[in-house]
Amino acid sequence: MKTRRRLLILTGLALLLVLAAFVPRGIFRRNLTVGDLVVAKSPIISYSLLDDNKGTYQYVIRLTGYQATFQIAPEFAPYFAKNRFQSDLKAGDSLSVWIPVASTGKLISNGTIPVFAVRTASDTYLDEHSTLDAYNHKNNPKPASAWTSWVPFIAAASIILLICLAYAIWRIARAISARPRKPKTLSDPEALYESSQRLRKVLTNGAPEQKSLAAADAKLLTMGESEQEVIVIDESGESPGKPPHG
Repeated sequence: MKTRRRLLILTGLALLLVLAAFVPRGIFRRNLTVGDLVVAKSPIISYSLLDDNKGTYQYVIRLTGYQATFQIAPEFAPYFAKNRFQSDLKAGDSLSVWIPVASTGKLISNGTIPVFAVRTASDTYLDEHSTLDAYNHKNNPKPASAWTSWVPFIAAASIILLICLAYAIWRIARAISARPRKPKTLSDPEALYESSQRLRKVLTNGAPEQKSLAAADAKLLTMGESEQEVIVIDESGESPGKPPHG
């Protein structure tokens, strides 16, 4: 019973390992949507929009009331209206930035928060739909084909079927071995050989007993003859078996 339980535990662990190996690392990663963004609105303290010919972008904005620095990621630079932003806005102007909900805890820290949209009351300088598409394309690769997505489940089902098949074969083999065997007929050469071997064993073991019985019978006969030869003579000098003289 313990052996079977250990076998089942080991099989379950092996199945989990196989599934972990087959499941892609990004299968549980969810695309970021507009619902995952929140707005931070405040007057501008300062901003820095630096880039060079090598394709390096460093766009940062600081807003009043927040210790964190808002940064436009380099992959979002093609969607950002940099020149228009610089010509339209200055320190003190109100600005709204869209940031991930998961980053709201950094608003009171000195960290950096990614920005997905930049707007004022009348204009948009960075649209969240373009940035979200770029972000999801970079962090969540193109989904695999429908057949490939079923590979982990097919592998798991195959392993389970193999385990069930092995268990069924083991049970059948055990049932066959436990079934009583039919007695062999005398026409079977193997049965004849086994019978002759058993008979020879019986005869071999019984020979000493027969010899001892024959020796005992011979001894009893000898003792009987010796008893018949004994003659008892009483005080009168006559044997009790003879009649007295006249």
